[in-house]
Amino acid sequence: MPFDPEWSLHCADRAAAHVLTTAGLDVWAVLGASAPRSWGETAALYRRHGVRSLGALVSKALGPSVSPLLAMRGDIVRRGWALGICRGELAEFVNETVGMDQVEEAWRLTSYPVFASRSVPPVQAFSSDWQSVPAA
Repeated sequence: MPFDPEWSLHCADRAAAHVLTTAGLDVWAVLGASAPRSWGETAALYRRHGVRSLGALVSKALGPSVSPLLAMRGDIVRRGWALGICRGELAEFVNETVGMDQVEEAWRLTSYPVFASRSVPPVQAFSSDWQSVPAA
């Protein structure tokens, strides 16, 4: 995708659409805004939420970030000023795919209800009496 000075479509749009599809969470509704279309709108969104970085803004919508070493396929990732999607050992961004070793931050999507309903049942809590834990 070539550089778009009008910001008609950018990495946050793609990441937000992915989160909505996989986790059922509308990040723009959580943030109380629509996708920014300029640096000025982005700065206003940062001010409204009292944050100074892209990672901090994403954390307002998705919760605390985790180490990229803990990212799983489908999780949202950040590299510099770009958001992407974890594809296993690779991270897919709008204009490129890079190794996960180049990712700086990640947000897990597996804790959201829609995503969880599409995956295997969660592992049951540890019990010292393992025989009393019902099978999944």
